[in-house]
Amino acid sequence: MRSACLGFAVALAGSATAQIAFVDEFDGDAIDTAVWATGVTGGYGSIGTFDGWAIFTSLALNPNDSTQLKDIRAGIVTHATHFNPFAEPFEVVYSDLFYDMAAPTVADKAPSVSFYSGIGRYAGDEGGPADGAKASSFGAGGGYPGALGFQVLRFFNDTWRLQVLDSGGPENEQGGRPGPTQIQVQLSGPPTKVVLGIDGTNTFFYVQIEGAEFTNLLVNNLKKKESVVLHSPTLVSGEFAQFEEQYITVSGTPISRISAGGYSATYGSDGDMSVELGSIEVRAYNPPEFPAVSIFAAYADEVDDGWQNTSVVAGTGMGWVYDAEYPYIWLHDAQGWFYVAEEGASASSFWAWNYNTSGWIWSSVDWNGWYWDHNTSTAMQF
Repeated sequence: MRSACLGFAVALAGSATAQIAFVDEFDGDAIDTAVWATGVTGGYGSIGTFDGWAIFTSLALNPNDSTQLKDIRAGIVTHATHFNPFAEPFEVVYSDLFYDMAAPTVADKAPSVSFYSGIGRYAGDEGGPADGAKASSFGAGGGYPGALGFQVLRFFNDTWRLQVLDSGGPENEQGGRPGPTQIQVQLSGPPTKVVLGIDGTNTFFYVQIEGAEFTNLLVNNLKKKESVVLHSPTLVSGEFAQFEEQYITVSGTPISRISAGGYSATYGSDGDMSVELGSIEVRAYNPPEFPAVSIFAAYADEVDDGWQNTSVVAGTGMGWVYDAEYPYIWLHDAQGWFYVAEEGASASSFWAWNYNTSGWIWSSVDWNGWYWDHNTSTAMQF
């Protein structure tokens, strides 16, 4: 039997990557309680293993019965508290995901079924081994001193979304904390693999998926919303602001755990909900190559076929720009290809290499079709 591996040893202090290294392939007869605490809200569900999968089952309850619990979480959380992305960035990999959960039955409410994971500290957690109460409470939502997490959500109309939640902040006079900020990206279906990368020093995260594709960004209310970029059908990134190391630190020691599980029955679903997880791994930070994002993306119309009309925003602007191969662009008015330099490039101004003249130019949409030619030190029209 392959065992879960946590880098607890103090002797490994010289290698933070070794300290955070972790993998559990759930091939035992039960969840390894030396590694995880398990918990189910009100006992309405179960957690177990079968044939190399962890299985999280939440029972569907009647949402119209006020005597019944409506927020059912079947989850696990690490006893270890050293998963601190502010000490060293890392990736968490969730592989071989399978979802056996019907769409919610109430049309006008939020989604009620999901797979979730959170990284950070739950309210009142001062370290030491975790317990069932933490396991059935630590998700990816608000009220946390500091946490970053995600959920794969299934909605009433049988659409799927991936939600990233940024939680944290100081307590107010009533003992509460700010609510989470979030993004929601629509999915073509349920992903079978999710990779969450977190760089605490740069407050940066990315999510990569397999088995499905991102189709469009539906919700974006992160505090640094301008940083959120849907790079490709399988990659999204952004910056978090509420999850800070100071909010997970107790008596000088950061406390940050990893949780995972299934969540259901907020508003009712047709039958019980189960999520199967083949493995969870924490590994060294290895960000992908992020494709360049066109500075002209703001001018895209409803059908983004690669042509952007800059005149929509800035008078005559630069006219039509083809940016499907950005940073290489084709300017219709100039009838030529240009290469936009990454440094300092924005929709308001940029430097570009003019392949027609083999020289650098500087331009801006505010210049209404004019540019500065570096070779001749003159202003010219495209």
